[in-house]
Amino acid sequence: GGSGGLVTLSTNGFHGSLYCTSTIDASGGSGATTGGAGGGLSFAVSQGEMALSGLFTSNGGGSVGAAGVGGSLTGTVTASGNSITFGSTFTSNGGAGTGVAGGAAGSVTLTTSNAGAKITLTSSTALSLTGGTASGAFTGGAGGAIAITTNGGAISIGGSSSAIGGAASAGTGGLGGSFTAVSVTAPITVETGASINVSGGAGAT
Repeated sequence: GGSGGLVTLSTNGFHGSLYCTSTIDASGGSGATTGGAGGGLSFAVSQGEMALSGLFTSNGGGSVGAAGVGGSLTGTVTASGNSITFGSTFTSNGGAGTGVAGGAAGSVTLTTSNAGAKITLTSSTALSLTGGTASGAFTGGAGGAIAITTNGGAISIGGSSSAIGGAASAGTGGLGGSFTAVSVTAPITVETGASINVSGGAGAT
């Protein structure tokens, strides 16, 4: 299967903010020999703010040969920029393996470099980075990775963030993923009602 393409939205070093409420799909295609990898979604702001609340998808393709991995979403605000407000649905699951291992899930990386610039995951955030399922005595795909980093800006975590391992019907469930939030000096708040799930996948062994 063919790999998903690359979507880049950037202010390219100039003044200006970035707002995206659209639907974007960069998933890989299924294939007998190889499942396509999910494509990359890249959002970048140099001197403004970023607000993302769209419906984004970048799944890996399924295969009986080698399942595809999920794609990545990257949101970066550089040293002259402001905050990131994220309220999107992003699904980046690994491809299903039929008689082979499931594909690994994708990743989300949100970064602000300007001192004090915040990152907020709103209550409408829905991140699903699940490893691909595996049939037969094979291993489910690993869960994805979520990383949120500021340079002394507050981080607020709402909504749902899931990076679980893929299930395996007769083998071993995939490894759980990771969720990391780092702010050098400012507070990190996990809001009431928010959920973070990095469980391993279910398996027969």
